[in-house]
Amino acid sequence: FFAWQPWALDRFLALLDSDVHPLAFVALFALLPPVGVPISVFLIMAGARYGLAGGMGLTLLLMPLHLLACYFLGGRFFKEPVKKMARNRGWTIPSVSGGRSGLYAFFFMVFPGIPYTPKNYLLALTNISLGQYLAASLPAHTLTNLPFVGLGALVTGQSPVLAAVFLVLVVALYVFGHALYARAKNPETPADQD
Repeated sequence: FFAWQPWALDRFLALLDSDVHPLAFVALFALLPPVGVPISVFLIMAGARYGLAGGMGLTLLLMPLHLLACYFLGGRFFKEPVKKMARNRGWTIPSVSGGRSGLYAFFFMVFPGIPYTPKNYLLALTNISLGQYLAASLPAHTLTNLPFVGLGALVTGQSPVLAAVFLVLVVALYVFGHALYARAKNPETPADQD
């Protein structure tokens, strides 16, 4: 709730822009994304503060904490209420099991459209095992987080050309995600093609 309030986001951005102690930044980065604060702010700041390698290292260190929090909170506290709500509306939560479940989970996590935290909780609501959840989520989020950390690292003036490349990657991810969403929302039928 607070993450989406304009006054909270303004104060949060001002806090990150100030001289925040590195441990305070790490603590905020560790605790706030699982409760809905957009991770992109932390990724860009991590890149700006610690460079590409340091920012990605910090991201790779903290991402498992986010994923574990979402998996256990989602599975323990949210699964049954969400299942009940889905049943009441005639929906079902998909089963993610079998030989290709890890691949399906990876594609769900890597395609843009749904933000980081909701993706983590939504996948946790399925019956996916913790091992498959982590094996799909960590590489997928590493791929999608890299352009944001790189953009943050390059905004500090290291290379305008590389900053432009990372910006194009970020925009391309979102354009691709929205195109997939539009296609899924309005699938063409064979009769429409005549």
